[in-house]
Amino acid sequence: MAEFHWERIPKSEYKHIITLIDSFNYAGLINIHDKYKLSNVSYCCGNAVLSLYDKFKLKKNQKYFLNDQ
Repeated sequence: MAEFHWERIPKSEYKHIITLIDSFNYAGLINIHDKYKLSNVSYCCGNAVLSLYDKFKLKKNQKYFLNDQ
């Protein structure tokens, strides 16, 4: 399982990420993942994309993205 570096995401992105999660915007989440190099895994298609969405959704449910600026 890939290690994720959530701390690389600037707090200024948190509201945007919540919007991406709520609208099931998989491409937007992939862009965030790649832009901030959250892991060394390439999430491109199929179940990998759903796995990435699930990781973001779990972090949202854990209230990780609430401390926005």
